[in-house]
Amino acid sequence: MKLSFQQGEHFHLDIPPTEPLAYIEETLHALAKEHTTLTIIPNGEPAHVQMVLHFLTLHYPKKLAIAHDTATWKNVHSEQEVLYHKLHHLIDSNRFVAASLLLQQRDTTLQHLLTFARRLSYGQANGTHPENPNLYWQLLEQVLTTDALATKDELQFIQLMRGMTKQQQRPFIYYIHSYCKQLYMNSDLTDFITFYYRLAEEVLLYAMGWDVQGTRAYIKRIGATQYVVLPTPKQNVTRHFFRYLRHAEQQSSPFAEQIVRDFSATWLLDIIHLRHNGISGHGFEPYTKERIEEICGGDPLDKMDELLARYDLLPPHCFYTLLKEAMAARARLLVPAT
Repeated sequence: MKLSFQQGEHFHLDIPPTEPLAYIEETLHALAKEHTTLTIIPNGEPAHVQMVLHFLTLHYPKKLAIAHDTATWKNVHSEQEVLYHKLHHLIDSNRFVAASLLLQQRDTTLQHLLTFARRLSYGQANGTHPENPNLYWQLLEQVLTTDALATKDELQFIQLMRGMTKQQQRPFIYYIHSYCKQLYMNSDLTDFITFYYRLAEEVLLYAMGWDVQGTRAYIKRIGATQYVVLPTPKQNVTRHFFRYLRHAEQQSSPFAEQIVRDFSATWLLDIIHLRHNGISGHGFEPYTKERIEEICGGDPLDKMDELLARYDLLPPHCFYTLLKEAMAARARLLVPAT
C-alpha cells in the first residue's frame, strides 16, 4: 500500500501490512493531521487496502482521494460514505443501538436488522418481532439472497437457525457460540465470559440428553439415545452448570463418566471460576485476554470448539458473521452508485 500526501511538497510512504494495527492507525492519524490531501495508490494487499480506505473514509473523508491508472477519484458522496463507514464500524463493534440511532429512518430494512441484532445481543434469543414473528428472518434471508452474499449452504443454515423462534436447543447453542466469537474479537470480555459460561451450561445439558422448555420443564432431548437420569420431580433441578454436573457424577455408567471427564476439565472449571470471581459473578477479579488464554492454553473458542465437535455441536457457519454481512451490505446501499 502506497500513500501520497500533498501539501506544497509531494512524497510517498509505504506502510507494510505486517505492521500492528495500532501502529498503522497512529501513523495515519499523524500524517492526516499534517497534510491537506491524502491520495492512496491502491496497489497492495486487497484486505490491507480496504482497511486503510475504511479508516481514512471514517476519520478524514474530505482529505481522501484514490489514484487509479488514468485518473484520480474523489468521493462526491462524502457524507453518505462517512455515514456508511460509521455504520459499518458500529456494526462490527456490536454497537447496534448506536448504529440504529445514527441510521434514524433512512432504511427500514436495515433498521429492523439492527433491532434484530440488538435483541439477540440482549439475550432475547427467540429472535422474533413482537408483531410478526418471522419478519427479521425474512428480511435477513432477503438481503443475503438479493445481494448474493450467502451460499446455498449458508441459506440452509439460516433456515436451521429459525429454530430459535421455537426455542430449539441446537440453534440456540449455535447462536451463543457465534456471539461469543464476536464478543471476544472485540474484547468485550465481561459479556464474553458471561455468554461463554452460558454456552458451557447449555452444551452440558445437551450432552446429558436433556432440553428445557419454559423455566424448568425438563424433557428428553430429541435424538438423544442415552441420557443422565435426573431426580424426580425434575422441576426441582436447578438450571446451573455445577448442579447438572453433580447429577452426572452420581451416575456410574460409562456415558455419564465420559461427560464428567469432559466437563470437569481443568481449563473449563478454571474459566467458570474466573467468571464467578469477576464482575459477571460475585467478585472483582479482572478479565483479560492474557489470563483467559493462559487458562485455555490458547484461544478459548478453539478450546470450546473441541468440546462442541465431540458432541456433534460445532456450527457449520457463524450466524453473527452472516447477520453482520447483511447489515453492512444494506448500509452500503445508502451510498449512491457512481
